[in-house]
Amino acid sequence: MTPNEALVSDVQSEVLRRGIAMPTHIEIIELREGPRGGLAGRLRLHFAAAVSGPIMIGRTRHVGGGLFSGTE
Repeated sequence: MTPNEALVSDVQSEVLRRGIAMPTHIEIIELREGPRGGLAGRLRLHFAAAVSGPIMIGRTRHVGGGLFSGTE
């Protein structure tokens, strides 16, 4: 599995776990690999219908990471 595939899979798992609608497309804008093999990135989630937010997922969600906000 490539790093991109692993990051997308992780986001999909977290969205399912939280009961949020599944994105129709997950766009990776930036991907970073940590010194110990961890992954982080900037992503854009596309949904079929509006999802109320903001959506916070990921390990750093409570310290400024993993925040997704809506667009018009």
